[in-house]
Amino acid sequence: MNLLNIIEYFRIRKIQEKYYRESVFDMAPLDNIISDYADKIYYSNRKQFKEFKCFSTDVGFWGTKLHDLGGHTPCLVNLAESLYEKDKFPLFLTRLKQTYQDGPKAMNKLANCCDSFGIDFHSYKIEHSLIKLYNLIVEHAPKVIFLYIQQNDILATAIIHLLKKHTNIKFAFFNHASHFPNLGMTFADIILEGMPHNVEDTKKKRHLNNTVIVGLQSKRKDNIKYYSKDELDNMRQKLGIKEGELLTVSGGSSYKYFSDGKSEHCEMIKRILEKTPNLKHLAITNLDSEQEKIVDDIFEDSPDVRKRLIFHPLTPQFDILFQCADLFIDSFPISSAMTQIDLMSMKIPTTVKINRLNQIYSFHEYMPEDYPYMYESVEDMEKGILYLLSDKDERERITQSNYNFWLNHYESECVKKKYQAIIGELIDGK
Repeated sequence: MNLLNIIEYFRIRKIQEKYYRESVFDMAPLDNIISDYADKIYYSNRKQFKEFKCFSTDVGFWGTKLHDLGGHTPCLVNLAESLYEKDKFPLFLTRLKQTYQDGPKAMNKLANCCDSFGIDFHSYKIEHSLIKLYNLIVEHAPKVIFLYIQQNDILATAIIHLLKKHTNIKFAFFNHASHFPNLGMTFADIILEGMPHNVEDTKKKRHLNNTVIVGLQSKRKDNIKYYSKDELDNMRQKLGIKEGELLTVSGGSSYKYFSDGKSEHCEMIKRILEKTPNLKHLAITNLDSEQEKIVDDIFEDSPDVRKRLIFHPLTPQFDILFQCADLFIDSFPISSAMTQIDLMSMKIPTTVKINRLNQIYSFHEYMPEDYPYMYESVEDMEKGILYLLSDKDERERITQSNYNFWLNHYESECVKKKYQAIIGELIDGK
């Protein structure tokens, strides 16, 4: 154990935290500091690093830690499943044990198409962790690695630098945390973006131009589970939805609904509930104590209306809850990209919030360009929700229209072709 390397690691982490706090998106200076740090470890432990000899496969995946709830994990799972034919892909993880704890369902799916290799990173064992994970990757080296690393993964960034320097592995960085500063993106051969404004942000804020829009990849159409009317009726009954009542649903991490000590989203929900007596709203999220107080204060003068606001913890079994909805209401000020795509695939009508003030928190570009139920103002969104709740035929029309759009833009086999082209170009050196 080299104490100086541990001290240097924590110094780098403090710089990274400062970048994160101040929203400094150009991470090249810090990536360069990490590169120098990685080189010091490499050359002082040269004999412990395996020599790269040959590739074992065309494609591999690398994540920091995977989860069963939301985020980038479904994107990795969907891509691995769609590309898999007969030979399993190597999957590298910086936090292997935590992944199995937090993402058992995801790992169970990935076991069908991936062999997992990884370490249980600890900052006080930075040198050992770096050498071990580097050697695992060299031993099972893919020609192309798709990166789904977390934005603060210093260890992965150091190893990516070393692999770029000592092997011919190509790296495709999946920009899943597009609204945050990201370590390691500087070293990518190509950056995979979701929307046009992500490309703009990467060019302007990160000063990187090697981007390509891939959008998001959903499941195969045959793998979408649609629940029967009886199953949905039973679930609605469990939620306390009576016959003849309408249900709106929202879902996602709680931070997406709050800003500066208030929640315009919950204020809007209150007004909609007041104007629609036969409506209940289900919020699938986990509130902390401060957020609970904000909600309680909003509904303080309307205890009867508050009874029609139902909270449900975040769950991997969100699909049946979503399908109980008569209408889905997008989160804001921070929207949810994959959620909207899931809604299209599950044939659920939705309303979408556009955030022009902070476009990195807005994912409306995943919707059809002329989608009529996207709103810049809360007032217009509220009116649109009330209109859709009053018109079942219109809800059914947009449901079918959105599903057709999903088939042509996000369905697994459709998106797979884009990735196959990217893989071929990276392998051919283009």
